[in-house]
Amino acid sequence: MRKLTVNQINTGTHEGRYLTAALSKLMELYPSETPEAILNHLHDTAEHIYDGQPLIGEDDMFKLVKTRSGQFRWKRIAPNSRTVGGATEPYHNRTDCLDNARRNGVPPYMIEE
Repeated sequence: MRKLTVNQINTGTHEGRYLTAALSKLMELYPSETPEAILNHLHDTAEHIYDGQPLIGEDDMFKLVKTRSGQFRWKRIAPNSRTVGGATEPYHNRTDCLDNARRNGVPPYMIEE
């Protein structure tokens, strides 16, 4: 995975403007960090997810649920039983729902049905 530098982000392109805004927000949240340190952390995080090892809490659960209307959703459930994430829309078939969960970093083997 290619590492980004601050100069590559400030390109003026559509993508560059979004990345610049995101980096600016992160710098507000972490004022003691340099832009390069933030980019390195983001790269390491993305590389971790890219390697198929999503950053998931050890005790989080993922459930595939069927709604009353017969559609499917996936939910991420924290150890305190609260739903902390999931599909933003229902899916008509199970496979599409599982594909959405996978695209969001959830390994298929972690989903309970």
